[in-house]
Amino acid sequence: MENVAEAVKDIVEIVEQFYLLRVEDLTRKLENIRRINVDSLVDLIQNEVNESKIKTKRDIVKYVESIILD
Repeated sequence: MENVAEAVKDIVEIVEQFYLLRVEDLTRKLENIRRINVDSLVDLIQNEVNESKIKTKRDIVKYVESIILD
């Protein structure tokens, strides 16, 4: 094995970069959540329910997640 100190530093740097990417991703999703007009979302989901496209709370979660990910 190479120098242990160098290996640890490399791994810590990789883990740090991974978490920074996750923070950026979660921050973007949070911003999207904050921009959602809940009343409009309720109307959209009600239309989907009326058309039998959404039937469960799980379907609602998937629908909301799809909006957040955009």
